[in-house]
Amino acid sequence: MSSKVRQSGEQLSAEVAEIRQTVHHLNGILLALIPQDHSIMVGSNLTTRPQLREIVKNVDKSLRTVSTKVRKGVRRRTAPEEGDGTAQVVPKRHGGLDRPNYYADELIKFFLNSNMGTVDPLNPKSEKLTDILKRSPFGKKNIATSFTFSRLFSILVHVNNFKDPEHGQYVKFPEGYLQKNLPTIHEVLSKANFKFDKITWIHLGQITSAGIIAKAGLKESQLDELASTVDVSRDVESLVKQSLDRYKFKETAPTPVVQASLVAPTKSSPKKK
Repeated sequence: MSSKVRQSGEQLSAEVAEIRQTVHHLNGILLALIPQDHSIMVGSNLTTRPQLREIVKNVDKSLRTVSTKVRKGVRRRTAPEEGDGTAQVVPKRHGGLDRPNYYADELIKFFLNSNMGTVDPLNPKSEKLTDILKRSPFGKKNIATSFTFSRLFSILVHVNNFKDPEHGQYVKFPEGYLQKNLPTIHEVLSKANFKFDKITWIHLGQITSAGIIAKAGLKESQLDELASTVDVSRDVESLVKQSLDRYKFKETAPTPVVQASLVAPTKSSPKKK
């Protein structure tokens, strides 16, 4: 029996997304090196720059399709048949990246105090993303999923233009930015020889990991609280993903929908005496 742990559709999709970003960057370098009116030999074929651009476009489209199919094509597992011959559906197991954890206070406050734009970046009147985070387990209990942080970092980069203009796979934070806002995590990563001057999208996950509170040291009541906030934490994760999709795909992405668990409570007017 294999001892390998099967990755979830979300995990595989995230890996494909990282591959897409790397391929996109390498293709950008290739196109930048070829003048507009030049052609190159690809194998035994002479290829023009417009043809090469079309190839690049098709490759990215194919990778995006693969990512979608992987995410949607996770098989439903079934348990052995019961005595009546009916197969019972086994609840889908989620990968560790979408299970909530407790995170360091400084990491939570880093995002709550940052410019994260609105839930729908195409609608300036949309509610601020940080307002929803503040009233969710993220802001109230320091509980979130790793997927939530990876997407929040992407939004942070988009909103504040932290993408390295010369090297697309790198994130370029202002000098001293992380040290000032994440001093403890910065110190931990520095001791681990983290390269703050060469941060790629993949490396952002290491910043998140450095802020996780180990479950081994949690009390029973805290573990119970993690279990009780699974659904709403995934609602936060889903909303953040929808918001990020609007940044990346604009009008082609659905308008983000704030789930009922995250809607601000309405204030009732005082009764007249």
